[in-house]
Amino acid sequence: MYHVLYVDDDPHLLDVARFFLERSGEMKLETAKLATEALRLPGLGSFDAIVADYEMPRMDGIAFLKKIRADYGDIPFILFTGKGREQIVIEAINNGTDFYLQKGGEPRSQFAELAHKVKNAIERRRAKAALYESERRYRNLYHHALVGLFETSLGQATIVACNKKYCDMFGFDSVEDAIGKDVRSLYADAREREKVSELLHEKGSLDDYEVRFINRKTGRPFFAQFSARINRKKDVAEGTILDVTERRRADAALAESEETFRSLVEESSEGILLLDETGTVIAWNPALAGIMGIARDTAVGKPWLGILERALVSVNPDPGQGARLMGEMQALLASGTCPLVSRRVETEICRPDGARRKILQTFFPVRTARGFRVGSIIRDVTPANPAQ
Repeated sequence: MYHVLYVDDDPHLLDVARFFLERSGEMKLETAKLATEALRLPGLGSFDAIVADYEMPRMDGIAFLKKIRADYGDIPFILFTGKGREQIVIEAINNGTDFYLQKGGEPRSQFAELAHKVKNAIERRRAKAALYESERRYRNLYHHALVGLFETSLGQATIVACNKKYCDMFGFDSVEDAIGKDVRSLYADAREREKVSELLHEKGSLDDYEVRFINRKTGRPFFAQFSARINRKKDVAEGTILDVTERRRADAALAESEETFRSLVEESSEGILLLDETGTVIAWNPALAGIMGIARDTAVGKPWLGILERALVSVNPDPGQGARLMGEMQALLASGTCPLVSRRVETEICRPDGARRKILQTFFPVRTARGFRVGSIIRDVTPANPAQ
């Protein structure tokens, strides 16, 4: 519902206006007989629109309009008057009235037109406010984004627009400092700039293209993911830059760590086994291949419980050991905990070549997003000269 103030020194017209404007249920009308009276109303600035006569005692409609504009900004204001002189119309427009409507004629059509102009002025103001708010949010997101945002001219290769993050990455003191600067000086290698330019013009866009840039203030090179597209209408390249230097370092450190781990596993004199969440073998080192007599290529991808079941000797001194071991392994995979975790398990196996070995196993769970993996260190403890 629209909350409207109507100011007119004609009481009869105020009543007629209330009848016609409120009957649709879209408007609630508040009235005042004088502009000076209206200016004393509490919450004057909260009205959706103000309608005022021109010729009133003490303060006319133009003076009232000036006061409203000075104190309350752009509240929609419609001058509704019986005076139709051109000079009044010009003065009203010059002082910011939204509409000018002359009184007279059949009341129903006259007030229908007034209601239309009031709603039009209110909705126009609301649309303007919504647009301003949308632009404000966009500017806020643009300038405080966590990635560098930019526009560079295609012809001169200079910075046309950018945000704070872009300035921070390249060592500019401010956006104003960056505008107009040659982007070619920001590349660590001029040949990379030429390649980027060539690809961008050829394809029209680039996604996550990795480039080495340089901070012009510190001289520090850094790696970034560069994404851009050509905007022909504005004659610019626009896009984003994300500093990935630390991520590259982390990836390199992780790769080095993984390589170190692989080397330790491969060179270990003890058997190392790793099962995925389903109990399938995913790691089987050379030492374990030697202990079990089963090559890595044969073991990887197979269920460990199946390998273990075939390996356990039928003449084991404890015939129930195999079943218990199998059950505890299943519990470990399901919950990450069972008696296996707190003890070493010694058992006897028979390799595919018929040789019997005694092995000592240690198990440990590895939590993952999908459940638990199980790792095991297996040692061959077969006596050097077993009894015959």
